[in-house]
Amino acid sequence: MPRTDVHWTRKILSACEKNPTDAYQLNYDMHNPFDICAASYRPIYRGNRDWQGCHRLKDQPTPIPLMYYGKRK
Repeated sequence: MPRTDVHWTRKILSACEKNPTDAYQLNYDMHNPFDICAASYRPIYRGNRDWQGCHRLKDQPTPIPLMYYGKRK
């Protein structure tokens, strides 16, 4: 049994060493103030009217509160 675990661990380590990055491309404009949709983690920019449905999940009757990022004016 231990040989199988060691072999599996070495396979995983080998795959991880081929691509040693965990960077994730973020889709937002850092110069434009925005809120973050707590359901999809997508930015909701100031003045955007499409945010109403963003924070509702199909199986959840109440909206999830928005997390705010940035300065409020």
